[in-house]
Amino acid sequence: MTPPDVPPQPPAPVVIPPPAVAVQTYPPVPPTPVKPVAGAPGSAETEPDGMRLTFGSGSANLNPASLDALTALAKTLATEPTRRISLLAYAAGSEDDRSTSRRVALARALTVRAVLVNEGVATTRIYPRAIGLPPHGDASTPDRLDLIASGTVPAGPEQAQFGAVPPSSPAKATP
Repeated sequence: MTPPDVPPQPPAPVVIPPPAVAVQTYPPVPPTPVKPVAGAPGSAETEPDGMRLTFGSGSANLNPASLDALTALAKTLATEPTRRISLLAYAAGSEDDRSTSRRVALARALTVRAVLVNEGVATTRIYPRAIGLPPHGDASTPDRLDLIASGTVPAGPEQAQFGAVPPSSPAKATP
């Protein structure tokens, strides 16, 4: 049995027609700007891979100093499009009512997310997690949010957006 003949040229590309119905798209609604609350308890501590924010019990309010520190970090993260940001939110509460602490933690994560988005960080890079009660044995303050930036070191936006590899330099001829 002989193999089939190889055609002289490749087949024509398949053209998929656009959908018959035009669908209206809208830009995403930006989050409401976060305003500082004077006298709100809490602090912001910069860490090597992000920041730890503390809050008052049962509150998601940021004081002016914490908001300023978070805004400065957000501006830096906006220029690093290859980094992912995890928001691990905790809240004090009782073992009998885990729902309340998770809701407070979620409010904190959404507040921090709003600050990041308003400063230009893409929503697709932010991963909020409302954990609620801290794990047993955790000696840190329970009313906190840990912002952890992970991923590669900063690269150009053309690399992060389209996954392009930078062009390699041409090989130099050796004599």
